[in-house]
Amino acid sequence: MTGKRLLKISYLLLILLLITWYRPVRGQVLFVPSGGLNLSQLNLDMPGLKDFQSFTLTGFQVGGDLRIGRKIFAQVGAFYHQYGNRLEWTDSLGLSEQTNIVIQGVMVPLKFGYSVYDAEILRIRLLAGINLAFPTGMNSNSLDLLKEDLNGSNVQIAFGFGFDVFRFVLSADFGFGMNDLFSDKSLNSSKNIYLVNIGYLFGKV
Repeated sequence: MTGKRLLKISYLLLILLLITWYRPVRGQVLFVPSGGLNLSQLNLDMPGLKDFQSFTLTGFQVGGDLRIGRKIFAQVGAFYHQYGNRLEWTDSLGLSEQTNIVIQGVMVPLKFGYSVYDAEILRIRLLAGINLAFPTGMNSNSLDLLKEDLNGSNVQIAFGFGFDVFRFVLSADFGFGMNDLFSDKSLNSSKNIYLVNIGYLFGKV
């Protein structure tokens, strides 16, 4: 499935979220600013590089979500995030080489959720949907990969769960890439990402 088609599906999902939850907007609406750490798995083919491997670097994200509804809810967010990987390979002389690929961008999670347990001091929820990621920058590296080599958008199928303890929020999310990270399809690139966030609830609980 092409990136453009995935984006169209994503925009349709956003419209569906807004239409579906128009009435609950007048009910419970919570704002959840949050931040946390991420680990990314970069899959990348680099022809001509021997023993090529990719290793995870710790990244971060900061932003917030709107949670609309209570038992069944919609959640729409916006985050600045940075993620990266260390790439290692053996050159033609048999020497070990390495470089870091660090990408910055905006991530927009669009999810539906279900509260499996809802009490005054503890709430447990499950979520599923998509993450839209839009790269805004990339570090210099010895492979000469540039920000301009990235696709303008990346779509991930996303799943997660979370806990609300009083007004404190802990969540874990998993995103699995559905289109190429780099525009050069010969690289066969994709990205999976694992995120943990801590936040705080604002609004009437």
